[in-house]
Amino acid sequence: MGGGVSYYFSKVKAQLNELGDSGYDIDACSEREEKGYGLHVYAGFKAMFHNRFYFESRLRARYADGSGFTDESGDVEIEFTGVDLTAGVAWRF
Repeated sequence: MGGGVSYYFSKVKAQLNELGDSGYDIDACSEREEKGYGLHVYAGFKAMFHNRFYFESRLRARYADGSGFTDESGDVEIEFTGVDLTAGVAWRF
């Protein structure tokens, strides 16, 4: 079991190529750099099934706000929140 904190550097680039169905092409591009934070917790286990082979698994939950420190009103949020499961077979030599 474990957990941790993280610090994120993010870059967002947005481009608008056409304004609705008006037929006008608008070459508008915006780019911004953001800074944010995150938290994660995980639990895992390892099961030996021979002297050198084992199965390993981990379940992790993460909350990550990639623009938490620099977000301004009206900005699109950058969020990397999710849950992931890792499973694998390993050989120890």
